[in-house]
Amino acid sequence: MKSKDTPSATHWEQAYQQLLAALRVVNTTDSSPLQYCQPCIGICLRHLTALRTQLRKYPLLSEEQEIHFFKSVKPRFHGQLIYYSKIWEIELRKPAGNRPQLDKYYQKHLKRIQHFSDYHRDIYLYYRMGATYLDKEYFARNPTTGIFLPSYKHIDADPDFSTAKDYLFSRIIANDMLSAYLQHAMTPIAGAAKVQPPGNKRQLTWKGPKVGLIEFGYACKEANILEESLHEIFEVFEVMFSIELKNTSRTFQEILSRKKEEAVFMDKLVVKLKERMDKMHQQYKPSK
Repeated sequence: MKSKDTPSATHWEQAYQQLLAALRVVNTTDSSPLQYCQPCIGICLRHLTALRTQLRKYPLLSEEQEIHFFKSVKPRFHGQLIYYSKIWEIELRKPAGNRPQLDKYYQKHLKRIQHFSDYHRDIYLYYRMGATYLDKEYFARNPTTGIFLPSYKHIDADPDFSTAKDYLFSRIIANDMLSAYLQHAMTPIAGAAKVQPPGNKRQLTWKGPKVGLIEFGYACKEANILEESLHEIFEVFEVMFSIELKNTSRTFQEILSRKKEEAVFMDKLVVKLKERMDKMHQQYKPSK
């Protein structure tokens, strides 16, 4: 039986799911970002502060537990705070222009994310590869040798709640979500007609989960299979499958927050395709 001074990974995961649930309560309608971002920022701050308070209750963390907390737990909480703060800033300063001007504005912020990625290329690779060889230097608390960024928010001012790289992991998580948000916000040329159902052809029936269709849409976009914007892709999906897809960027954030397998639906498609191919191989008999 674990001591009360050694919280399990499940304990932290439950706390994060509580944060996501609280955010969903606010961000489930068609309200504008300027309406939902401020409440979401407040929720994130409260949960992140509560997380710090909880950490103080466990002074006997092992090195392994400490690394897990600052590498895999805190960055997800802090990433949500950064994400909603960035959206608030972007939407607050958004120009009152036409669609091409707005797309140019969003594209500028996407380039900033790319610049941040290029500047911190080593830590991005460390994050993407799931590397561990520098975990002790990056995610163990060591106030005497810790490397801190001058741009830290107040939540990171406490050396007992900060490590050398947990902030950068938070930024990466936030940037992934922000990229999805910006790509979704970019639409086709202003005034483009809404997609209409094809002539006499019937619509297809989507029997899978909506989150699966959203996952599929993002995959097509990232693989450059479809050159249209995410907004237009999902608009076509809605017509093609006679389905309503709301808050697609928010749904994709939840996909990114999955603890283990992120691309659940796409992985399932690969498995099913492989099963079909195996059956065909077994049934195939070359003619003599």
